[in-house]
Amino acid sequence: MEEKLEVKRSDWKAWMRAFLISIRASTWGWTMYTSSFIISVCSMVVDALVFFMISLLVGGRMEKVLPSGMSYASFILVNFIVNQFINTPRYAFFELLQSCYFGGAMDFLILSSPISFSSYLLGSIVFLYLMGIMRSGIFVVISLILGVSFSSTIDLGALLVVLLLGILCMTGIGLIAGSVFFLLNVKDEDLVNWILDRAVHLFSGFYFPIELLPKNVRIIGIFIPQTYIYDSMRRILVLGESLSQTIIHSIFVLLTFMLILLPLGYFLFTYSIRIAEKKGELTRWT
Repeated sequence: MEEKLEVKRSDWKAWMRAFLISIRASTWGWTMYTSSFIISVCSMVVDALVFFMISLLVGGRMEKVLPSGMSYASFILVNFIVNQFINTPRYAFFELLQSCYFGGAMDFLILSSPISFSSYLLGSIVFLYLMGIMRSGIFVVISLILGVSFSSTIDLGALLVVLLLGILCMTGIGLIAGSVFFLLNVKDEDLVNWILDRAVHLFSGFYFPIELLPKNVRIIGIFIPQTYIYDSMRRILVLGESLSQTIIHSIFVLLTFMLILLPLGYFLFTYSIRIAEKKGELTRWT
């Protein structure tokens, strides 16, 4: 995997070459540890089976507050499928910084490589997205085997709009999470996503419909982007809704989240890199 890249940082061809090398290196690393992939697939199958069995036990009560035509099994499994897409950028920036910093790759990427660090970062994220697409496909197959039905009239346009806005919102959150690595010197735990995970699981309608929560607690879900992503994707994939009033409202809310989170995340992430570079804290041994 050794390739010379004796070029200037401003050379976009070299940047693209490094970007592709990053994807290829990630793929190579993944194929070297096939057992890890097999274990992750087995975990996904077990998770799907566990939640399917739970849906058989408690689905009756859940389905009383779900829209007509939606089972609790489809409710929970669609959320898992969607997560394979939207969670990739949310975790990627912190995890990649952490891996580079403690694994020593940052020393080469920042101090020795003539290519911008962004080529490695984006190449790794693209690879993670490819893995996410594959994992979501596995979840779809598992769902169909378990008898979970999807709508036969899925509006691909509405689906792509909601998914794209969701990914961009999560990219903003991921950039904010990555900025904490240097700004707050929190390097052992992804603090932002640790907090958000708890909020998502409790208040966004991931494990159970938010209608089961007390009214004064449901307000918290209004400020969580996943609340609108999960609800819209379930309506599109399971109920076959197109641009209904509810989905249009969610699209505008997600657009608002995106316009706030993405610029804020970009500013904080780039600012954190500049500050760390100025203080000599970009690598572990400087």
